Amino acid sequence: MSEPTVHPLPQTAAEPAGASPPDSIVDAVFDVATAWAAVGLDKTRGLLEKSAGSLSRTAEKLGRIADEIQPNRAA
Repeated sequence: MSEPTVHPLPQTAAEPAGASPPDSIVDAVFDVATAWAAVGLDKTRGLLEKSAGSLSRTAEKLGRIADEIQPNRAA
């Protein structure tokens, strides 16, 4: 059986390089959870922006098709 892969946590603004270790396990867990939440929110933002762009392009194409099949509508 192979060893599980360990991925390092991302560095956050709240956790500058060379920061002192957390005072308790609760602080450590909170820091880890905050770092992963920031990563998840950033990735979600990017996906939503991409999806919004796709929806906008689709809406434009549908509008052009509607104008083509009903020419009097464009006036």
